[in-house]
Amino acid sequence: MGISQLAVAKIEAGKVKSLDTLKRYASAVGCKVRLELVSS
Repeated sequence: MGISQLAVAKIEAGKVKSLDTLKRYASAVGCKVRLELVSS
């Protein structure tokens, strides 16, 4: 996948700091990232 085990652990804990890292993780598990902004 091209990212460290520590990075995977952070993603799974909800502590993602890089959209690129999240995209690579999503691709590796057969998913896509969808970012949505909604008004509050």
